[in-house]
Amino acid sequence: MLRIPGMPLLPGTLFRDVSKGHYPKPQSLSNVQGLSMLSDRQQPPPTESGSVTGSCPPVAASSIYPPRSGPRMPPWLAYDKKVLCFNAYFKQTLQEFYHAPYLVRKVKIYFYLEDGTLEIYEPRVDNSGIVQGCVVHRQRVQKAPSCDNEFMSLIDLNVDQTVKIFDRQYHITSCDHFTRDFLNKRGITVPDPVKSPCDPTETLRKHEQQPRGGQSGPKNHPFAQFLKFDRQILKFQAYWDDRTEFGDVRKFEEFEGLQLPGQTTPMTLLNVLGTNMRNVRYCVDPLNTGNKEIHYYGERDLQIGSVINVFGRAVIITELDPFTQQFYRGKYGIQEFTPLPIPTRKDDCADHRKGERILPPFNGWGSYEDSVGNCISVEPKPPRSDFRKFIKYDRFVLRFGAKMLSTIKANCERIFVISYYLCDDTLQIQEIAVRNSGFLGGEFMKRTRLQLPGQERFSCKQPQYYMSWNFFIGSTMSLKDFIFHIVSADEYTLLYMERHPEQFGQANVGAIMEKVRCALKNHMAEFVGACMPDCHDLEYNRDVFVTFESFKGALIGVIGNLISDHEIITLCRHFSAEKSAPPACDRAAVRAAAHLELNRALWNARDELMEHFHHINPTNQPFMPEHKVRSALRGFRLPFSLELIDHILAILNRNECDDIEVCDLMNFIDVSCGKGCNMPPASHAFELCPKIPFLNMGRMVSLSCFLRDLKLPLNLSSAAEKKNDTIEEDKKMPTSVAAEPEIHRHENPQYDAEMAARSHG
Repeated sequence: MLRIPGMPLLPGTLFRDVSKGHYPKPQSLSNVQGLSMLSDRQQPPPTESGSVTGSCPPVAASSIYPPRSGPRMPPWLAYDKKVLCFNAYFKQTLQEFYHAPYLVRKVKIYFYLEDGTLEIYEPRVDNSGIVQGCVVHRQRVQKAPSCDNEFMSLIDLNVDQTVKIFDRQYHITSCDHFTRDFLNKRGITVPDPVKSPCDPTETLRKHEQQPRGGQSGPKNHPFAQFLKFDRQILKFQAYWDDRTEFGDVRKFEEFEGLQLPGQTTPMTLLNVLGTNMRNVRYCVDPLNTGNKEIHYYGERDLQIGSVINVFGRAVIITELDPFTQQFYRGKYGIQEFTPLPIPTRKDDCADHRKGERILPPFNGWGSYEDSVGNCISVEPKPPRSDFRKFIKYDRFVLRFGAKMLSTIKANCERIFVISYYLCDDTLQIQEIAVRNSGFLGGEFMKRTRLQLPGQERFSCKQPQYYMSWNFFIGSTMSLKDFIFHIVSADEYTLLYMERHPEQFGQANVGAIMEKVRCALKNHMAEFVGACMPDCHDLEYNRDVFVTFESFKGALIGVIGNLISDHEIITLCRHFSAEKSAPPACDRAAVRAAAHLELNRALWNARDELMEHFHHINPTNQPFMPEHKVRSALRGFRLPFSLELIDHILAILNRNECDDIEVCDLMNFIDVSCGKGCNMPPASHAFELCPKIPFLNMGRMVSLSCFLRDLKLPLNLSSAAEKKNDTIEEDKKMPTSVAAEPEIHRHENPQYDAEMAARSHG
């Protein structure tokens, strides 16, 4: 088809070329090294007269550099991430501003070589008042008529050229270094950068800012300071010393309640006429009577150590941030920015807890924890218990014998057992039935938590409950409006309290001895005389034993009420003269039980065990320490329980150093010789070597051991005592295992059986 240049593409302006008779179908794919690729290379137009003009140069251009050698790649791979960048400008006419006819706007033109697309972007300028950013999105741009059937290529963009893109003239002024090298290597000469024209609006703005003749200085525009120091903030750290009865030291950083520009006006308006919103007339007050001169703090007033008045509060500035320090250093030459310390009040003011809630007072319904859960959450949830404590102290029960203190004589003869459960800090009281007493016995109080007396019931504070250390022999407490006096405790309770002296002060031997030492410092002769009138045995450093009653009476006679009954019992158990009998184990029975377990497990590693003993004992010593023998038995996985291993080691032959004979052990576990056992299976923990609890410790007290540990002069009147005031240290008796005095055991057989079973378990 033939087209008349300059005519629109309308019917009647195109003519058929009658001389053309061959119409080949264009190929969209090309074969490159055996691969079919999209043929996106633009073919040069036919060289006809009048078809090539200066505004539409050919795509192919000669290069001043030699051609590259090697395989040719498609443009989307050869020019990947390669972009040409040009700096340009365009003029925008201004109809509303008569002083400047146009506005010069500078842009950047990006040409992407991989697909021939073009993008125009205008850099953003703060406070310009113009919507800036992307002017033309990335796309292929058609040329201006009469070449609008073609797209712009890299030869259409060059320095000091004007291109028309979407009816807007862009004049290119410069390009970056990569663009200049790329075009030069392809034979395109790039001119030197040209200077952009001056913006008339910018020139006019600078002219207005210059001081005129007769004026003292530049004109202050209402928004000049706002535009100049926009987003520049001076930040200070300060505190307000409000250490009153209910206050504290408050820390501050900055005040963000300043009014925005335009909220305050320099004039006052008066309502002249009208009372509603329709008929209202206003006028400007010429006298400006409503204007109040307000003085604000400036940058000169804000320094480290300055005290400013903020709504009646004295705020002291302590520190500046790095930007503020740099500002004061450059403008005022200040170099010292040492922060000031912030005072604290820990002695007379509690720490402020962020987010702490003040709960309403307890109303008496349910428990306090349940009421707290209803106040914190909208959805009521049951209180959570301490699961770790429950697992650790499950079945740990402290039992105390108690009597009731009452004005009724019959109630004073009643016997109670107070059980304290360590897993959840609950109490339970059982009454022991006494024949012909008139009381049935049984459960006196259900298992529950009890609050300490003397607390306000309907209060917002969490109540305090009875804990395990509140119970000891000799204490008097109010439980459910009944007064109980604790008179005894079982063996398990006494042992548990003695093994945890950090929780129970009444069972701490060290603290009790220090108290007794301070009280008997000047009354040793009186105390020793009360324990035993005849002191000849002490003079000759003999072991002296006294009864529990004599020891207790002597301590109370000298110290008085400063020592409790539980502390006296703890001392008597610690310095007890009785010792528990060793466990009675029959060697034949233990050997039969061991052979029974070996035969049932089919254990036959006796030779390996003997080889292990030779390895750990290279010199073949006949005796070995007990810990090595025990570790060897457990390491070879003999089918013995821990109780059976203890029984076996207890009956083996030992030397004077308490070491175990190895040959005796190997002969003991040899099942090949001797008669087979006919012993039925038994519980090794209870039936093989029965452990009878020893409940008689503390009836007799070793006074010699007590005086040695006391380490105080006796101050006796005899001459022999003057030569030797204290008991010699080398004759101390070893302390025995603690036990309960007999006088604190109940006379009821049923109660004694229960206490013995508890100690046995």
